[in-house]
Amino acid sequence: MKANLLRLIDELSGKINPPMWTIFAYYFYLALKEGKKYDEAKVIGQSRVDDVSKSIGTDPYVQDSNSDYSLIGTPLLPTFGRQAFISAHLVAKYACESEKIFPEKTEANRKHVFDFLKITKNLNVTQKAIAHRWDDSVKTPPAHLLAIVLENSDDELLYEKVLLGLKEAAVACWALKYTIKQARPSEMIMLYDNEKFIPELNTPTHPSCPSGHSTFSSVVAEICKDMKDVKDPFTGLVYADFKTIQEEASISRVYGGIHFLKDCEIGTKLGTDIGNVIARM
Repeated sequence: MKANLLRLIDELSGKINPPMWTIFAYYFYLALKEGKKYDEAKVIGQSRVDDVSKSIGTDPYVQDSNSDYSLIGTPLLPTFGRQAFISAHLVAKYACESEKIFPEKTEANRKHVFDFLKITKNLNVTQKAIAHRWDDSVKTPPAHLLAIVLENSDDELLYEKVLLGLKEAAVACWALKYTIKQARPSEMIMLYDNEKFIPELNTPTHPSCPSGHSTFSSVVAEICKDMKDVKDPFTGLVYADFKTIQEEASISRVYGGIHFLKDCEIGTKLGTDIGNVIARM
């Protein structure tokens, strides 16, 4: 099982976006569990991705607010969050919280920009290294997190919970992203100050809040909260626990210049709540 999952991580990273990666990997795992061979399981994973693509449809994205995500190209998977998922009630909860954090008021959003620039305009070498360590273009975030779990555990039940948690996190996070439709920092800076901000990393083509990295990593941190001395097989770094990994993955997106601090806070809360549900299953 472990060898097949590692092989999939190696083959699939960079070839499929993070939300669809979680769908593919979860159903690939279930197929392996049922006794399917590697290539057969891949076919099943792809068929589930195809099914999701058909079910969510292709409705056009519509801008409907001053701070709406609109400036950096065609948004990624705006209808992905239409799928049914275990923690659907959390989207309404955090949508209300996020609307209070990011109101349609220039002065309130300027404060988020100010806090963001205070960090990103003076990045040190360590902060830049953390940003690039968790860059999507290096390794798909859910795949990176799963690889860490595989490196540090032989518990197949844990693998299943992590894969389910990542899938649930993807749907909930994308549902919330396109409910809030919060613009990215570079967009907000241009919108309010007419200044061009060049982030350390390329800005993803989906709304800012919540942070996907924060959501994915906090789900896994909650499911794997008893794991200690956790090694990252890609970097060789050893962390005290998975919570430390979660904190680094989350803040990496602020260092990368592509998320506000509040995006990461909301993502961490959302992911922790989902992880708690999955861990108790």
